[in-house]
Amino acid sequence: MKMTEIRIHCRGGRGGVTAARILGLAAVREGKHALAFPSFTVERRGAPIMAFVRISEEEILDRSFIYNPDYVLIFDPGLLNHPSVRVGVREETFFLVNASSREQAASLGVKKLAFVNASAIAHQVLGVPIVNTAMCGAFAAASKLLSFEALEKAIREFLPSKIAGKNVEAAFRAYQEVKFIGENG
Repeated sequence: MKMTEIRIHCRGGRGGVTAARILGLAAVREGKHALAFPSFTVERRGAPIMAFVRISEEEILDRSFIYNPDYVLIFDPGLLNHPSVRVGVREETFFLVNASSREQAASLGVKKLAFVNASAIAHQVLGVPIVNTAMCGAFAAASKLLSFEALEKAIREFLPSKIAGKNVEAAFRAYQEVKFIGENG
């Protein structure tokens, strides 16, 4: 397996960094190597931020930013047209978008695309607008890189027990509800 590189676009305080750590931990629970890290400086809550995840069967020595991601996850539909979303992407880069409709997701204009209404799931299941675990569930289903079982273990291990169960529920709903557009379906 080659190294898989994931870039997450989110707004500060909305769970992007936590999602990166959960995805990395899920990969480790499956016996893979992973590295998860954020990229932000003085941004405030609500400002666009990025987080990164590398997953590999081999030890990961590269600690640099991810410049040419295999996957781009967009947690906030308001970031669909943000210039940073397209930096370094290739034709084969796969996008996973939190979007309320097929049309909203398709407005991104890429060939490899899936979407899930993670915002609705977060509001219904968690009662808060934090979509990180829902997007992790959708990513596991769309990418097939991680099993849902490993993701559930990572969520339960990383999050406090009083909120872990609901977050597993949100992840599972998104896992079931992710939809593909373009070359994928």
